[in-house]
Amino acid sequence: MMERNEKRGFDTSNLEKQRLQLEKGKSRLIDSYADGIIDKTDFEPKMQQLKNRLEQIDQQIFESRQQGAVQSELFLVISRLEEFAGAVTEKLDTIDLETKRRIVLGLVKRVEIHKDEIVVVFRIDPQPGAHASENSNESNDGVKSMQHCKRRNQPCISKLDAEWLGN
Repeated sequence: MMERNEKRGFDTSNLEKQRLQLEKGKSRLIDSYADGIIDKTDFEPKMQQLKNRLEQIDQQIFESRQQGAVQSELFLVISRLEEFAGAVTEKLDTIDLETKRRIVLGLVKRVEIHKDEIVVVFRIDPQPGAHASENSNESNDGVKSMQHCKRRNQPCISKLDAEWLGN
């Protein structure tokens, strides 16, 4: 992740260098016109070209900075989420069964028990935006969704699972 942030900073600095070069070119063009080296018919289209290119560079710089801010915020959110997940994982071994049961009830929408399989449907989509097809377990990027994860070849729920489900 840090590598991407460095690359973004590099892209922005390159864009800023390009902008500086265009500003220098604009200044030289104005000097050439003022000194009578080029006439108005040559000056106006070149000046318009430079202004258009400067606008494009300014827009690219703005977008690059905005993208960098989004990346930084995303990195912060992911870091905090990883810390939280680590703390939860660490404490799962020490908490009582009732607390574990409440956690499972908070995460699981329903458990469907069929003849040949058990289907667990979660309250939260593991992959946001994977709603494209209710029947499909794969998102657009080909990653298998855990939303309707099936456990096959298990004729009954284990004792621990039965306790968690309140049976």
